[in-house]
Amino acid sequence: MHPSGHSSLATKVRGLTLIELMVVVSLMGVFLGAVHESFIHGLRVVDVTDERAEVHSELAWGLERVSREVAQAKTFTTADTSRMVLTVDLNQDSTNETVEFVLSSGRVVRQENSLQVILVRNAQTLEFSYLDLDGNTLSTPVASGSLDDIRVVHISLTGDLEEE
Repeated sequence: MHPSGHSSLATKVRGLTLIELMVVVSLMGVFLGAVHESFIHGLRVVDVTDERAEVHSELAWGLERVSREVAQAKTFTTADTSRMVLTVDLNQDSTNETVEFVLSSGRVVRQENSLQVILVRNAQTLEFSYLDLDGNTLSTPVASGSLDDIRVVHISLTGDLEEE
């Protein structure tokens, strides 16, 4: 036993100095800052991935919609690289509707009479190419005398994320 009445084991125990405590707090701050930045970066990656999936889904839906109506087309009235106008009986009522597809200000627009519907936002390109019965590419714009020769329409549609 120590002369002061405390055991000698108790006198060997000492606390942290202020400098040691500051070093520990500083190291924890650096560690937590790195963890925070990694977490924030992960959230940004998830956001971009979600946005890309949304754009991809919208492009696929728009392409499917255009393809379906082209497959039902009775005749083409305009067949250009960036614009297509066709007649189609959408309602199966023996009355042909005129439908136009065009890229306008980064949007794929479908126009039927005076009704305009945006099929795809954030579109970069919408391109059409036309093939005849023998698989030959028709030059665009397809001349009015050759519109009946169209047998296959290739559609290229690309998009991008919204600019912030």
